[in-house]
Amino acid sequence: MNYGETIYAAGPGTVYFSGWNSAGWGYEVVLQHPDGSGGWYYTRYAHLVYYFPVTGAVVGNGSPIGYADNTGNSSGNHLHFEMYHNGLTSGYSIHFTPIYGVRSNGTTYDDSYFDVGDSVNHDYFDGTTPTIDDRDSGFSTVSSWWTAAYGFDRGGLSNAFTHWTYSNGNTVDSRAYWQPNLPSNRNYAVYVFVPNNYGTTTNAHYVIKSGTTYTNKYVNQNANNNDWVLLGTYAGQRGVGYLTVELRDDTGETSTTYIAADAIMFVPN
Repeated sequence: MNYGETIYAAGPGTVYFSGWNSAGWGYEVVLQHPDGSGGWYYTRYAHLVYYFPVTGAVVGNGSPIGYADNTGNSSGNHLHFEMYHNGLTSGYSIHFTPIYGVRSNGTTYDDSYFDVGDSVNHDYFDGTTPTIDDRDSGFSTVSSWWTAAYGFDRGGLSNAFTHWTYSNGNTVDSRAYWQPNLPSNRNYAVYVFVPNNYGTTTNAHYVIKSGTTYTNKYVNQNANNNDWVLLGTYAGQRGVGYLTVELRDDTGETSTTYIAADAIMFVPN
């Protein structure tokens, strides 16, 4: 992979580990997935430059979890992906051919469909984990916002940018909105991505609307750079408009403090 390409979760689960591994993996994320029989599968994503989710976070199929790099014992930019069952040592590693399960319009293939050198189109998402970035049609702003480099982007670190504005004391002026197109009626864990640029507020004000219920949440962006921060779990209904998130500029701080608006992820729960 190229430096900074976006890495995605292979399936739903929770973050078992996220951070630096001194055994040679570099910056990594390890996910834990139930196997349906009381045990666990683990997937490892190693040699990253940024690792997004914190330990204990919930992820869905296609949740963005980091950017590719060359950290740890590595001789070039790549993703080291490994899968295990009921343990994380080499004896539990599962040997498999990744071509199995390649998805195209819902079709599952096996290796009899392919010859060496074939080019295979596949998708990153199955649609169950909507992620609204500040480039997407589900994102909008009111009043004064500017853009800057860094942040989250599906296209990778080189394409990433974020929206930002100034804190406005106790008065609401500038707002940002995320409106996902939810695939089903269920609860969703709502995570906000805090970029490492222009997120200096300690009191970012988010308002989550679930139906007719409004919940206020406050996030210290300055302490959570390059992290997905949980805003809570809320009821959602299929389509647009039932579950939305708003970011306001009334942080109670002076205008020398910055507020960043980037991506929000809705993980089925």
